[in-house]
Amino acid sequence: QTSAATAESPAASVAGRAEGTEGTEAPGRLSKLKAWIPSWLNRPMGTAMVTAILGFIPGIKALFVSGPLRPVFGAMNSLGTAGPSIVLLSVGALFTADGLPRPSLVGYAPLCALVVGRLIILPACCIALWMTLRHHLSFFPSDPAFMLVMCLECCTPTAYQLVTVCILQGIRSQELTTGLFYQNLTAIVVMTAWTTFIVYYVI
Repeated sequence: QTSAATAESPAASVAGRAEGTEGTEAPGRLSKLKAWIPSWLNRPMGTAMVTAILGFIPGIKALFVSGPLRPVFGAMNSLGTAGPSIVLLSVGALFTADGLPRPSLVGYAPLCALVVGRLIILPACCIALWMTLRHHLSFFPSDPAFMLVMCLECCTPTAYQLVTVCILQGIRSQELTTGLFYQNLTAIVVMTAWTTFIVYYVI
């Protein structure tokens, strides 16, 4: 029995080493693959890019919307509909745990730059660009409803989905929540002003 155990032990050790090398090779290959991917190409960005590419292909779009993959599209649509509610729950949990966000957590100068850049400078640049394109390009859509939606999209505050990303990564969730809180407070007045401007001068 002792000799049999000693005879089997080299085979078992070789098998264990083979399993160990297989387990270490996969993370090594994954890390090499990640080294070629730029840091800005995260999962949400990659998903948005793939979705935009698939949306321009009529056959694939019909396959998801009205074809055999319609249940998959319906499931993704339901997840997207429930997304804002889930994100607001996480934001509300942060408010409950930490109290009212303090501007000093981010800094008054960065917070002002964040609010002014997102709610004033960015909409001004986007609306001016779209008005220029509409004036000089004949194929640019001139539908008033389309222009209203496009202009209002650039006037909205930063999306709350970023809070979920920060919570999952465990970095800067409190700072981002503070910035979003004061962005939304300022947006009550700023979006009203932008909507009035868009209705009277753009559409």
